[in-house]
Amino acid sequence: MYDLLVRNALLVRPGRGVTEGNIAVKDGLIADIGDEVDGEATRVIDGEGLHVFPGVIDPHTHPGLVAPLERRLPLESRGAAAGGVTTLISYIRRPEDYRNSVPARRASAEEHLLQDFAFHVTLLNERHLDDIDMCVREFGVTSFKIYMNSRMPLSERMRMDALPGQQLNDIAAVDYDDGFLLKAFRSLADHPGVRLNIHCENSDIAIAETARVIEQGREGLAAWSESRPSIGEAVAIHTAAVMSREFGVPLYIPHVGSRTGLEAVREIKQLGTPVIVETCPHYLVLTDDADPAAKVSPPIRTPGDQKAAIEAVATGLVDTLGSDEIPYTREEKGMSTFWTENTAFSGCGLLLPVAITSGLPLEAVARATSEGPARAFGLFPRKGSLEPGCDADFAVVDVHSEREVRPAELVSSSDFSVYDGMALRGWPTLTVSRGDVIFDRGAFPARHGRGRYLFRTAEGLAGHGRA
Repeated sequence: MYDLLVRNALLVRPGRGVTEGNIAVKDGLIADIGDEVDGEATRVIDGEGLHVFPGVIDPHTHPGLVAPLERRLPLESRGAAAGGVTTLISYIRRPEDYRNSVPARRASAEEHLLQDFAFHVTLLNERHLDDIDMCVREFGVTSFKIYMNSRMPLSERMRMDALPGQQLNDIAAVDYDDGFLLKAFRSLADHPGVRLNIHCENSDIAIAETARVIEQGREGLAAWSESRPSIGEAVAIHTAAVMSREFGVPLYIPHVGSRTGLEAVREIKQLGTPVIVETCPHYLVLTDDADPAAKVSPPIRTPGDQKAAIEAVATGLVDTLGSDEIPYTREEKGMSTFWTENTAFSGCGLLLPVAITSGLPLEAVARATSEGPARAFGLFPRKGSLEPGCDADFAVVDVHSEREVRPAELVSSSDFSVYDGMALRGWPTLTVSRGDVIFDRGAFPARHGRGRYLFRTAEGLAGHGRA
């Protein structure tokens, strides 16, 4: 007898397309799948007219950048579950060493999350380079991050992740240079397979262009885009790629949304760089005439850039889709003064509807939101797949249902949405994580704290460089 059986659904599987069939769940795993699978089950769901996607893996979230964790994590976890998200990979950044902060963040997540989860650890200073071995061996972290856009004065007040019990986020000054990037690559070369995630924007270009645009008295998203030109993305991407090839360290380049940046990605892939590339949902549906609340780094750009981002996902030039979520409230975002306004916003729970609404083929949506992140970060095939023996992580989605985004109806600690008023289609009706229903048509039947930490190993990354 199965625990759960979804009948008569349309199954979306990368490499296999969209096929009719049933999906059976037993003991937290996919027991069987196909048009002939049937039998008795504790719960049977009629999937007629609905699509089953592999559970969304959001590889790019920052829930710790808004304190307190005790209030934010449960809300953001429910919002993600409503969007079909079954795995969250979050960045941790702290100024001190990571001996205590990674276990503390893990404990907090284990207490509050519905989904399984993992971490990327941010390298901000040379002390952090000494933490790499500890993070890999003791904490199962196999992905690290560097911000190439964090040269002073751009980063004199960088927000740090909150720890359990903190009511306010710490602020620290960070000063990046390419010498530090070189040292990081050299350190990571001692850990084959471990991946370096790099925010690729050239700081010197951003500093010079920001001063020029501000002096002109301009503001808004078009001015923001000009202050952080896409050529700065391309220069940084090529710099990172040269070092990646030199040291044999695989790259992950997040949030690439410009034509120029995507062309740089194409070039470094042709040169054999072991790289996986991410774009974000906002680059697929927003342009630089949107609400200034959509200020993010790298910037949202022109309709031509939007078209290029959609095409890059559809063709596989871009491998993954990540939300880059920071669930600010309006007050925390600081919208009253544009040039000091914080970058980023919420959106994890809207990954699927935005991707589907953008017009991407459904198979490409499944690849970028699930299989791609699973392969990138050593979770495949346990995650990111609908094959028998894999974790029973999936979302049942009505790809034809359409409704307007209303911030008050979204489950989030954020009180605004950059998609406010936009008609999106493709809303999940049911989300299943390891066989447990964590979202069911507006309800959240599972208990918080059921999410498991995903301890990763470098061996699990073998073969997923995507050169």
